[in-house]
Amino acid sequence: MADRAPGLAVPLHKHIRRGQRFVAYSEWHLLHTATKEVDDLTGAFTGEGAEETVVRADLAALVGQLRELGLLDARPAPAPDPGPTHVREVLPPRARLSVADRAAGLLALATALFLPRCTPIGAGIAIARVIARVPLRTATPERADALFAAVRRAGRSWPGRAACLEESFACYLAAALRGQGVTWVIGARTAPAGAHAWNEAGGQVIGQDAGERVWPYAPALRVRPGRAKEKTHSPPPATERDRDTRSGGSLAQT
Repeated sequence: MADRAPGLAVPLHKHIRRGQRFVAYSEWHLLHTATKEVDDLTGAFTGEGAEETVVRADLAALVGQLRELGLLDARPAPAPDPGPTHVREVLPPRARLSVADRAAGLLALATALFLPRCTPIGAGIAIARVIARVPLRTATPERADALFAAVRRAGRSWPGRAACLEESFACYLAAALRGQGVTWVIGARTAPAGAHAWNEAGGQVIGQDAGERVWPYAPALRVRPGRAKEKTHSPPPATERDRDTRSGGSLAQT
């Protein structure tokens, strides 16, 4: 069959026993070398009932065709660079925080710890989206640092562990209690695999321990805060005296 295999898509399943199928061209991306992967695939397909001599001959023909096309030597295109991500480290434990920030951090963390243990995560997301409809002043990265530090300080009195999900949600709530807004993000990465939740302010990632996280993470959920409407100064309405003055001046000019 190796001599009459036309083209890249070679239907090798004609020689499989007991009705099993396999298609060699679906495994071409595994053939980075001509020896080890061919042996591995031959063993795998033989275990499914294929004849070893037929499988090895067909795979050898396939490797030759792929090499002629330059597919085995091609290197995958590099992933697009997402750009630098500015990650801000959490403030030191003894950083000076206002009483109002510490109170907001304590109340927000208590709420963030209570909700996941009593309700599904969808409830917390729904609450965050409701808060996002409230017009809030956008927090600066410095203000977000202070609010996250207040949440982290409140977590010292918690006997358990406050994970990134609870801390980031608490920072989102604490900012809302202070009339400001930060972004709450839940995401993941693939290399190495991991999940994470964090806050953003001013396009920067807030409250990360030094060397703890490897970026970038791909956001799966991003809840942005609502923005307060900017006040526009409109001229005061004209009084009757002003209208009479303007009309009198226009008549004098005529």
